[in-house]
Amino acid sequence: SLKILDKEGDFYQVQTPDGYISWVDHGGITKMTPETFESWEQAPKIIYTQNTGYVYRNTTDNKIISDIVFGGLLRYMAEVGAFYKVQYPDYRIGYIRKTESSPYSIWQENRTRNAESFIAKSSQLLGTPYLWGGTSTKGMDCSGFTKTVYLMHGFIIPRDASQQIMVGKTVDKAL
Repeated sequence: SLKILDKEGDFYQVQTPDGYISWVDHGGITKMTPETFESWEQAPKIIYTQNTGYVYRNTTDNKIISDIVFGGLLRYMAEVGAFYKVQYPDYRIGYIRKTESSPYSIWQENRTRNAESFIAKSSQLLGTPYLWGGTSTKGMDCSGFTKTVYLMHGFIIPRDASQQIMVGKTVDKAL
């Protein structure tokens, strides 16, 4: 969810739940009423679990609606063969391969949170392009990398390193 703070031309100034303020193109967000947002929040979700992939128009011809990155959450609609039928916040309907995604509640229950898992997930991101301000598996900067690796383990942490250092707990260096 984003809080809209301002609008200039085709851009909205928004604030993320972790307090980060940024500008986004108007086409990148869907405005909702409080009731619509609550319905969206309460609906079951599918999380995309691969680094990058696609949401398809249907289950047969591989026509792409859009790309998707790790952590993408869409509303669960139904199971259709090897796909989940999903809905975007702007009401578009698409299909995601089951092998590339998971019901969000199941993914949350089955996360592994140990050093080996953090190392393995971090290694999956080798070769990801550097993108200043990026926070996705398509491109990221240093703090975006940290944010993405933590997201892969179910933790939502702030966007910037200056914010990230202020959260969590101190761990004894001897450990």
